[in-house]
Amino acid sequence: MKFVFVVVSFVVATALLLIALDKELRTVFHQMKAISQIISIGGFDADLWKAQFRENKRDNPRIRMVPALEREVLRKGMSRETVREILGLPEQVQGNVDLYDLGVSPYGIDYEQYAITYDQENEVVEFSLRRG
Repeated sequence: MKFVFVVVSFVVATALLLIALDKELRTVFHQMKAISQIISIGGFDADLWKAQFRENKRDNPRIRMVPALEREVLRKGMSRETVREILGLPEQVQGNVDLYDLGVSPYGIDYEQYAITYDQENEVVEFSLRRG
């Protein structure tokens, strides 16, 4: 009887360990997937960016385009008019800052926006990701 108890305990403990490992591996896989979506190896797609105007979905493709946007498109000194021709209208305007919605962060629950700040001549002075 004692032997049966030990074997059953071992089987239950092994099953619980496998369940815990499976859950942990799924979490790691999800995080790796989110990171790979952030790292852009492709280019910026203006049409796809504009198509996301006022879309409130969790998996917004804009977030994956941010590295390419910064690397290939945006430059300090660009006019607001030129930026808006490329990106379309922003979801929000706060004074001299245009805010483009990026959706929910792949890292958690924070909502992300892309902020482009202009000077008095409406030229780009700064651009950055905002979480909040």
